[in-house]
Amino acid sequence: MLSVNIFLSDENESHMRRRLAEWKLASPEEYFDTLLEKDRNSSRTVFHFEDISKLADVDIEAILRKTDRKKWLTALQQAKQEVLDAVLLNMSERARAVFLEDLCRFDLTNDLKIIEQTRQELAAEIGELEKLGEITLSRRQSGD
Repeated sequence: MLSVNIFLSDENESHMRRRLAEWKLASPEEYFDTLLEKDRNSSRTVFHFEDISKLADVDIEAILRKTDRKKWLTALQQAKQEVLDAVLLNMSERARAVFLEDLCRFDLTNDLKIIEQTRQELAAEIGELEKLGEITLSRRQSGD
């Protein structure tokens, strides 16, 4: 539990007391612990598409199994090389060959808005998979 010694204005104290009652908390310490936990939980689900290259292989493999392959065809257009490598190297040889063949036949878009929107959709799906406990988003060990 966090130890908190702060002085609040009457308005802030009134707000905190309303929250304590609303959240059925006994003390200001519980209030701040609850806020910290909410902050930890919300920041844990924020994921950016470019972070894929930093993830452990086991997580990338799980993400690829649980997300739409067609979205990857769009999202990987004009992607950084390390992101492209991380995704392709976590596919089986056969899956990679089919994916690259589809990529060559796929109607590529030059519309950066569509590419970015697809990346954001995938990032949101990845964040949701983590939130559901289906993946852990563990970081790659140095030297990998």
